[in-house]
Amino acid sequence: HSRLISIQSNARDFYLNYFLSLSRALSYSCFLQRTTYSRSQFQSRCHTYDLKVTTRYNQRIISSASSS
Repeated sequence: HSRLISIQSNARDFYLNYFLSLSRALSYSCFLQRTTYSRSQFQSRCHTYDLKVTTRYNQRIISSASSS
């Protein structure tokens, strides 16, 4: 039983780490876009995505914390 819990937590940690690195890469690409695009174009593109990612990520953390 404890082994199953450890597997679940490992998978969750892996997923959160993967998600964090993914969002980091996306924010970096947004940083690159900021230098390329005009300011208004950049903000409309990246900020909506950042909001989506962070809210989804926060919901995951909350749901995973409450479930354990």
